Amino acid sequence: MNKKSYSNVMLTVHFQQSEPEGWHSYRGVFTPTGENKFLFEEAAHRQQSAVRNPKLFVGEYISLVHKQNGRYQVHCRTINPSQGLDVSDLAFKVYSELLTALRQID
Repeated sequence: MNKKSYSNVMLTVHFQQSEPEGWHSYRGVFTPTGENKFLFEEAAHRQQSAVRNPKLFVGEYISLVHKQNGRYQVHCRTINPSQGLDVSDLAFKVYSELLTALRQID
């Protein structure tokens, strides 16, 4: 990161709201507009968008997602094979979690 100091600077500020909400940090862009003149424009506030595909179930091995088209989708979580992986035991645990997740739909 390069640091540079300017003295005797004229700073013009454009806020998104008419009155700033006290002293806190703002996100935005500094633009040089002339010799020792700068413009700071506050970035537009992001709104939290609605969750498009909410998770209905989050387990140790799977998660169940409700898609926008009305269908359900199962996501398998990552598996760590270094922990003495017993395939039949893993399959049974995934099956058990899937049954639990599907029972929550009804």
